[in-house]
Amino acid sequence: METCQDLQESPSAHYVTLACTAKDQDLPGQKECVPCPAGFHCQPLNPTPTRGTSLGVSSPLPCPAGYICPRDSLDNQPIPCPKGTYSSSQGLISTGQCLMCPAAGFFCPSGTRVPLACPAGTFSSEMGNTHQDNCTICIPGYYCQDEGTLQPVLCPVGHYCPAGQILEQEFPCPPGTVQSRLGASSPNACSPCSAGEGNFVHLHHTTMHFWTVLLCRPSW
Repeated sequence: METCQDLQESPSAHYVTLACTAKDQDLPGQKECVPCPAGFHCQPLNPTPTRGTSLGVSSPLPCPAGYICPRDSLDNQPIPCPKGTYSSSQGLISTGQCLMCPAAGFFCPSGTRVPLACPAGTFSSEMGNTHQDNCTICIPGYYCQDEGTLQPVLCPVGHYCPAGQILEQEFPCPPGTVQSRLGASSPNACSPCSAGEGNFVHLHHTTMHFWTVLLCRPSW
């Protein structure tokens, strides 16, 4: 029985004190341990000037971020936020306070404090993603350059992007070939220049991007 009442050890009036574990006792002279309040936990810590002994708990601690602490939890252990949710706040008391993992290239295993970014070369547009393995490999014809990619970007003109592509211009069309469409996924999309033509470098740009493109022109 978890109490802090003094137990008589012998007729010579020696006493021992039982330490509070999953409950706390913050006032001297109390005979019973007080139940740990919701939003806090009363797990024993190493001895400190304000926390009592390594077994006894004199004051409750805020429930850590990524966890909940309902009053009736088993042994007052902090319970992790479920998979697919997170919380950066302390003191939660129910899973309903855990936030849904955002659909912006992130995943949230159980007990997540801050959403984790899907690695470069992958993306996620799914809310509540629970694991890195659920981040989707960047699809052929697109690239996913940054961590936490929400939507893949079309491969630029004059280049091709295989599955899982990270860099925008890693694979230009081979010399002597040309490709004028976005979203190529293999060198097979690059067409040979006509007889008597070679290719030259042309700087192609939009308001947001620029890239080099090989164009065909007469070689004489």
